[in-house]
Amino acid sequence: MDDFSLSTLAIALAVLLVASGFFSIAETAMMAANRYRLKHRAARGDQGAKLALTLLGETDRLLGVILFGNNLLNAGTATLAGVITGRLLGEGELERIRVHDLNEDEEYELTADAFVVLE
Repeated sequence: MDDFSLSTLAIALAVLLVASGFFSIAETAMMAANRYRLKHRAARGDQGAKLALTLLGETDRLLGVILFGNNLLNAGTATLAGVITGRLLGEGELERIRVHDLNEDEEYELTADAFVVLE
């Protein structure tokens, strides 16, 4: 990922977010579609209504494909957001965070992205 500029990564992130939105809209639209109206339009020869009814006939597969695609896009989005955050904050900044336990005088080392609030 070091070969790509930050602007290229930001554009890729925007594309992934739009694609994820498309899958979410598709899921909502298909589940909220008025099936009686679709049947009426299909009987009048509307090809889109016929296709929608065919897809709704296999709701489990339809939802499975939509949710699988959306999950893949969301995983890619999260990964890319992590890469962008690492670039903006510096790659070494999130690697190690030391936390001091107030009850015991022990020191713990957390790896990965961790945010700790001590009051």
